[in-house]
Amino acid sequence: DRDAPSAQGHAHLLGSALARLRMSMTAMPFMALLFGLLLLREGGDPTGWVIWGGFYLPSVWGMWRLYRRYRTEQRAGMPMERLAWWQRRIQVLAACHGLALALTVLLPGGDASYDYMLLLHATLIGIGAANAGQMTASMQVYRAFFYSLSTVLLPMPWTFPEHWTFIVPMSLVMSVVLLRSASNAHRFFVRQVVLEERSRDLAHRYREASQAAHSALEEKTRFLSTAAHDLRQPVHAMGLLAEAIALRSQGQPAMEALVAQWRLSMRSVSQMFDALLDLSRIESGTMALRPAPVALAPLLADLHAQFLADA
Repeated sequence: DRDAPSAQGHAHLLGSALARLRMSMTAMPFMALLFGLLLLREGGDPTGWVIWGGFYLPSVWGMWRLYRRYRTEQRAGMPMERLAWWQRRIQVLAACHGLALALTVLLPGGDASYDYMLLLHATLIGIGAANAGQMTASMQVYRAFFYSLSTVLLPMPWTFPEHWTFIVPMSLVMSVVLLRSASNAHRFFVRQVVLEERSRDLAHRYREASQAAHSALEEKTRFLSTAAHDLRQPVHAMGLLAEAIALRSQGQPAMEALVAQWRLSMRSVSQMFDALLDLSRIESGTMALRPAPVALAPLLADLHAQFLADA
């Protein structure tokens, strides 16, 4: 399929999604610190945030190692079977990340205010929207993350006991819009990769065609040079023969006129071979073109003699 990326293109898309997942997970300890301090300010217990952020610290370290390993295999060339293995593994990691984010609404333990929980839910929506920007390079990875994150809707009757009847429908509508935007972003990513691969393929074909044309030009130049050199020898022999006949036919006007025409023909053939040699030197770059004055009278006389019979 011309509109589908190659295995290398799929690996590039999956690598982009993995890079976004890595950056998203890297930001989680800072999120835990900020929301923990905010909860402490409100008089709540930040222990849940401390445990949650502490869980992410080794996860982030492992994620960076995993990303370097993926890039190493990608540069070495990844077969489709290995790519499918990475796809499943990254989807599981994205689902775990989304589920861990959804669990954050349970961390305050009922000690948070309405404004605190509203800010937390807005932050989760922002994380989902931000990850839609690059994680959608692999739509399967983003769906695993998004559907896991969407479980944050389940405890809404408990987190917003007085307002969940309109917060839940509004969140559902926003989720549908976000998923649709993510699908459009995914198509854009795929299109970009396909266009890049086509550009590289066209550039490769152009280099091959250019090299073939250059080789053909060199071959033609060698042929013209060899042919002109080899054919010059019989022409010289014919010229010597013409001179010998001219010496023996002195005093015979008819023979002298014929020999003169013969000499002119030999000179024309010799000039043609010289022109072939000059052409081969010009095309190979070994001869520089230098403008010079040309005597028109001998040139026109040669043209008159060459085309007199046709005229």
